[in-house]
Amino acid sequence: MAAGLSQEALAERARISTEAVGALERGSRKAPQRQTLALLIDALKVEGADRERLELAAVRPSTPRRREAAPNLSGVVSPLRLPAPLTSFVGRELDLRALEEALSIARLVSVVGPGGVGKSRLALEAARRLGGRFDDGAVLVELAPIAIGASVIPAFASVLGVADAGDMPLLDRVARACGDARQLIVADNCEHVLDTCAELVFALLRACPNVRIIATSREPLRASGEHVFRLGPLAPDSALELFVDRAKAAAPYRHFESRDMYVAGEICRRVDGIPLAIELAASRTDMFDVETIHQRLRERFELLSAASRTTLPQHRTLRALVDWSHELLEPLEARTFRRLGLFAGGCRLDDAEQILAFDGVASDLVWEALARLHDKSLIEVDRADPPRFSMLQTIHDYARERLDDSRDMTDLASRYATHYYELAIAAGPVLRTARQGEAIDRLSADVDNIRASLALSLANPALRELGLRALGPLALYWMHTGGLTEGVTQIQSLVSDVREPSIGVASACAGAAFLEFNRGRFSEGSAHAERAYEAAVACGDEWLTIYSSTAVCAARSARGERPEAAATSTYERAKGFGDQWLIAGAAFELGWEAVKRDDRQRAARFFSEALELARATGDRFLVYTAAQHLGQTVTETDPALAARLFGEAIECTAPSSLLGLASCIESLVTLALALKRVDDAARLVTIASAFRLNGGDQPPNALIEAVRRAKPSAELDRQLDERGNTALVDANDVIHGFLEAVT
Repeated sequence: MAAGLSQEALAERARISTEAVGALERGSRKAPQRQTLALLIDALKVEGADRERLELAAVRPSTPRRREAAPNLSGVVSPLRLPAPLTSFVGRELDLRALEEALSIARLVSVVGPGGVGKSRLALEAARRLGGRFDDGAVLVELAPIAIGASVIPAFASVLGVADAGDMPLLDRVARACGDARQLIVADNCEHVLDTCAELVFALLRACPNVRIIATSREPLRASGEHVFRLGPLAPDSALELFVDRAKAAAPYRHFESRDMYVAGEICRRVDGIPLAIELAASRTDMFDVETIHQRLRERFELLSAASRTTLPQHRTLRALVDWSHELLEPLEARTFRRLGLFAGGCRLDDAEQILAFDGVASDLVWEALARLHDKSLIEVDRADPPRFSMLQTIHDYARERLDDSRDMTDLASRYATHYYELAIAAGPVLRTARQGEAIDRLSADVDNIRASLALSLANPALRELGLRALGPLALYWMHTGGLTEGVTQIQSLVSDVREPSIGVASACAGAAFLEFNRGRFSEGSAHAERAYEAAVACGDEWLTIYSSTAVCAARSARGERPEAAATSTYERAKGFGDQWLIAGAAFELGWEAVKRDDRQRAARFFSEALELARATGDRFLVYTAAQHLGQTVTETDPALAARLFGEAIECTAPSSLLGLASCIESLVTLALALKRVDDAARLVTIASAFRLNGGDQPPNALIEAVRRAKPSAELDRQLDERGNTALVDANDVIHGFLEAVT
């Protein structure tokens, strides 16, 4: 307001979408990405104390750091979560209207066509224009970086904010979480994981009557109810319009006379109207005039057509353009381009410099090569801090093919996997501190590269041990971000063929044990815990021995055993080792053992110690767990203390953990019933039910019945029948009003 800018003017100045500005202004999106925030700060010229306040206000939802104000619980899904367009939308208005019409009559529309024809751009433009018509907005699930079908469902769950907890299959959890949501989902680049995509899409459409899906793929999903929208090349006029638009962006100083327009039209015809090919050709105008580009293309196509007459014309066209672009590169540029084909989901500048700087290439030369590749439209750059580079999928596939044919692959794969494994290992200690939000952000930015590294380790035993060592810290990451199923799947795939005990086996299996416990699968977790402990003892690693021993005690307790002696021994070893995080975990286990024996006084003592140590380490997840269990222990003896502890647990629950919030609120329901505050209990139980259902889980039926017995209410029944969603509107006020009244 002080700058006097409209949403459109601010969006243009900040180089982000108008929808993103609108979502922030309305409050429907409360925390922008860091790079978006940086662009807004620069655009608005915010400085000094104002800048600091703005940065503090924009805490990302995925970052579980301490907040001074109460968390906002009313919004479960942000309305628009789509990337901002980097170029103008040209030449597809008729196709866009046709796609919108198809989506009005079909709930699944698959945009199908060859690589480079513009499927992703059309789908995203449709989502941007239609997203406002859906109460829960539009989201993008990018599947190109996914290496295996097993990662598809976790990718959907992550984007849709579905927590992976309990024993319900993640596919069912995703479908149930969407429920009655009115949402548009774009599933981009499905062709390499068609079977899993088809299964997931069918489950979503069957369970969620108000969800609509746009899928992009080089072939149909063959899912029930699918409407196939085949996208062809651009019409001649549209193709020429696109060429001129992109040429003027690449070389603003060039003027197109009538002869130039004619030749440009011939170039568009030569490349069969394929948008990506047109953009590549247009990008050459900063080096050549259109006559030269046309001549070079004609020579290239004649050579390629003679060599490969059985290839589809569209594929020959695109291959010719990328081949030509590749052959125009200088040796360093070409080598860097090929090597970028190994990265999944792009890479940060500093990572690229470290991984690609070998075999006589210095890191400053990597930066120079990346800048040149960007100038030549072969890579894209997100001007974050540090910058991040990526490729269009078709270009990436070409680079990877060239890499596989070169002699670089073996050494590069080892450097690549080692780098991202070391990144994960270094994040491990940070994930147990108050800086865990930074570590989560860092790993989230490169989770696709980490997945690709794990896939490389499956084929390369030399990378197996380091990958296993990385999986221990990654298990903590997946627990914080809700990727429980993916974590277990990744660990099992890598550890299954390993026979000898090792540090990596101990680290990975201990992580798998706690992931399984959080899924409610104690039998599977027990097997991992026992193997982790045996491996840690065999290797003589004291930290891992204590950590895995805690997991073994938890597993035995879940089986109905009484491992008090083992838990006490683990606790004493942790104190001797001196690691506060380990001591907190061991103390928590002793508290849980005391609860099983109904020794509330002993349980409170150990939970209090665990909470004090957890606060000292800054691990919010551990604080949440210890505070909630201590609060449950003292609910009857000290209700005011219990209320303060439950408030702290809510404060430390990751905003994306709907089931964690539900569990905390259920503890408040129990407290309200104990205090005979039945009206508060009724309001709170509807909120808890809403979070449970939105998180893909069943409502707390036993607790609901307890509230009904205390005070039967038609209003309570009505709200529960409506999934409790109306209660979320006033969730903050109800929760904090109750806490203030009790404390």
